[in-house]
Amino acid sequence: MSQTISPKLTYKTFTFETGLDWDAGRSGSLSAEGKKALRVTAPPVFRGEAGQWTPEDLLLAAVDACTMTTFMALAERAGTNILSYRSSAEGLAEFVNGNYRFTRITLRPTIEISLSTDENKVREILDKAHHNCLIGNSLSADIDIQATVHKTA
Repeated sequence: MSQTISPKLTYKTFTFETGLDWDAGRSGSLSAEGKKALRVTAPPVFRGEAGQWTPEDLLLAAVDACTMTTFMALAERAGTNILSYRSSAEGLAEFVNGNYRFTRITLRPTIEISLSTDENKVREILDKAHHNCLIGNSLSADIDIQATVHKTA
């Protein structure tokens, strides 16, 4: 009896890079090749500047944006027509084992679809996007998605 040996799957690897230059206090300029610099600071609750992007904002935005871009790619691949996608993110930071960390991130996408689009299929695609989001998969925080799907004529 011969045994069939399956070929070993190989996956691509990717490298991403950013730069950071300290300005003053708890603030700096975040950069990446070919992109505008972004001023970042600690949040006001940690004695940073008000009105500026913080690492905490960027983390929540990264999870939200990754979920959206993954969802849109999967919806496109499935031939599912999405009319609009809008979302907000909220993160709960708690003191755990001697350090602050995000323990829960809640995403609240509102997705608009046509009357002929299957809402259950859209929710399945969103769930798949959630489980395939690179950023979300890299975090230990629980990520909860509270989606609203609207049908529009």
